[in-house]
Amino acid sequence: MAEPTISIIVPVYKTEAYLEKCVDSILAQTFRDFELLLIEDGSPDNCPALCEEAAARDPRVRVIHQKNAGLSAARNTGVEAARGEWIGFVDSDDSIAPEMYETLLTYARRDGAQIAVCDYLLVTEAGEPLPSSYRLEEDKVLDRVGALEQMNRGHFKVAWNRLYRRELFETVRFPVGKIHEDEYTAHQFYWQCERITIAAKPLYFYGAAGRQHHPYRFAPENDGSGRRHFPAGLLRAGAAAHQACHRSSQDVDAGVCAGPQAEEPAAGAAAVVRRDARPDERAGKDPAEKRERLAGRPDQVPAVPLFSNAVPRGAADQAG
Repeated sequence: MAEPTISIIVPVYKTEAYLEKCVDSILAQTFRDFELLLIEDGSPDNCPALCEEAAARDPRVRVIHQKNAGLSAARNTGVEAARGEWIGFVDSDDSIAPEMYETLLTYARRDGAQIAVCDYLLVTEAGEPLPSSYRLEEDKVLDRVGALEQMNRGHFKVAWNRLYRRELFETVRFPVGKIHEDEYTAHQFYWQCERITIAAKPLYFYGAAGRQHHPYRFAPENDGSGRRHFPAGLLRAGAAAHQACHRSSQDVDAGVCAGPQAEEPAAGAAAVVRRDARPDERAGKDPAEKRERLAGRPDQVPAVPLFSNAVPRGAADQAG
């Protein structure tokens, strides 16, 4: 049996009211060469049976049952089992447009990109669009630094409105036990890329915004409060790290990325140079030399990743 082009991973937990609509929207994709991995994460409702029913009616569906471990663990299980050249994620209470994966794959192949991102809509349970404060304005291609600079926008942080080259997961997994796990990994994926292509088309329909709660808020990786929140200090520290890395054009041009109280870059930190520099220069390499492939090189990830727990000296204190 030939390997599929795309592996679509859907963690499933307490979403029996929405799961069928989600699965149907995936099976209706205009691009047909994919496998659908339903990772049934110990759901106490009727989701296990619904997953098996989906597998019985379409051979592209595979079901993996596991003890409840949370969203990150379920996604990681899917990544381990995936056979496709590309990987995508859909939350089991959301749905997608029929042309979503055909569009993303077309853009990625056309632009030689390792990640393809599309716009999304917040929708009610009836599927009606909700107001959104930010939409992707136009199609474009970004390099890794350009993508990192957009990480204050939700479109560039979430895991589900995109298609990834499988190789990007060779050294990256979602952190088990963390809320907003996407924010711990997005910068690691971007840093491996030469190109990220953007399709300014709303192809993903985020339904959780129109409901009172998201099922995974009550998974073991949460504190049970029902609140959607960052780990303590993460948002403030991440913002401080971002500000520190872009505090002045002089520092950027000088190749320095240091914290507000630091006089020199942290040991092993990658140099940050002009924003108009070529990717070779941004990686701190001699552009005359042949570039090495960044994928699978965690040592190339900056010492001050955006929106992570690693921040410049003094940044967390100043942010507080």
